[in-house]
Amino acid sequence: MLAEDPLIPEGKRYFLRSIVQGGELVTKIINDVLDIAKVEAGAMELKLEPFSVKTCLQEVEHTVKLGAVQKGVRLDFINHSSEDVWVIGDKLKCQQIIMNFLSNAIKVTPQGGIVKLEIRTEETKNDKKISLLVDIHDSGPGLSPDEQKNLFLPFYQTRKGNQIGGTGLGLYFAYKLAELMGGKVSVESEIGKGTVIHFQIEMDRANRPQEELAAEEQLLFPEHPSIPPLRVIVCDDDPGTRELFKTWLKNINLNVEEAEDGKNLFKKLLAFKPHAVILDMVLPDIDGVAAIEKIRNNEQWKTVKVISVTGKAYEDYEERAIKVGADAFMLKPVDQKGLLNTLLRLCKVETGEKSSSVEGKIPETIIEELKQFIFRADIQGFTRKLKSYSSILGGELTGALLNLAKDYHYSEIIDILDKAFNKDSKRIETDGNGQSQHTPG
Repeated sequence: MLAEDPLIPEGKRYFLRSIVQGGELVTKIINDVLDIAKVEAGAMELKLEPFSVKTCLQEVEHTVKLGAVQKGVRLDFINHSSEDVWVIGDKLKCQQIIMNFLSNAIKVTPQGGIVKLEIRTEETKNDKKISLLVDIHDSGPGLSPDEQKNLFLPFYQTRKGNQIGGTGLGLYFAYKLAELMGGKVSVESEIGKGTVIHFQIEMDRANRPQEELAAEEQLLFPEHPSIPPLRVIVCDDDPGTRELFKTWLKNINLNVEEAEDGKNLFKKLLAFKPHAVILDMVLPDIDGVAAIEKIRNNEQWKTVKVISVTGKAYEDYEERAIKVGADAFMLKPVDQKGLLNTLLRLCKVETGEKSSSVEGKIPETIIEELKQFIFRADIQGFTRKLKSYSSILGGELTGALLNLAKDYHYSEIIDILDKAFNKDSKRIETDGNGQSQHTPG
């Protein structure tokens, strides 16, 4: 919130950005650790669905390509399968495995080097299954026998890894995911000649389904939404969390009351008659699930929207909360725009539309921050951050950039960010297809 405050001097924004970036890094590390814990506990589930091996790889290539280009590393993708093979598996986790191995290969390969991904599909003895074989070659320094032996251990860093930084979790997580999916991972390497990681997995063969068009719902939070006087109760035993949520909600002119436990929550429900409750799942005097049940069992509260939040990721709160009547579930740390958009969506607030043009008065820090996500080929991070700045950028420009990001048009995104918000204050106008037209401001 401070980083977006126009009254903060630019000199101090540097430190605020450092805090934000440090927090995001810590969050990523924590998420990696939690994902690994989930795999090791047997709590991570596979989402099996038909997908195209060719499309799966194209998406991986688009995601990692820019990172390789920025470093000066050539990236070669070679698909030895002439046909478009369809299989049944967890596409996202397959991509995570391959991207983790590719990202590591790019990281250890010096400028001017080559990273090559080779993929082939083979028939198995069981004609209903397909074997997917992926080889990732890097032209890095190579690994000693000891490094090869320890490469997939948690927090392990090779000599090169220690020099370039990292957590030592990426390869381990990919290895554990492959193990979870019944796949195999092995490594070959020679000092001075680079490394090859082999990934092999068998999946059921699938017929190519009929193409279905599915539009992804995108609710953008506008700068000046026309919001009716919504009443919201924030119920959390942590005063810092209550204060933060109250600030977010009051910034968009909502009426807010707070409660630190179940007893006060039910008093406020009677007196305040809220449209929505943001409810922590762990309260000192009542379990969050029981609180939701009590709300749903009271006739006068049945229309109240309940957004349940918790920091306890692995205690099946989401399934239990939704089962007893929660309208939405969010894990802490809660994203500001995500919470507000969820609230407005549940209360069916019309956010209206922004003008099709935005003056070039966007803070340079925001533009640079967005560009850094593109330079890292982090489309998910870019999309998340872009949505959080939609109130500043405007709905149509944000939508245009989201459309470009969806198709991995990195250079077009950078071009728009550079030209639209340069120091000469040019104006960008977008047409209905997400294309841009530049006119003097």
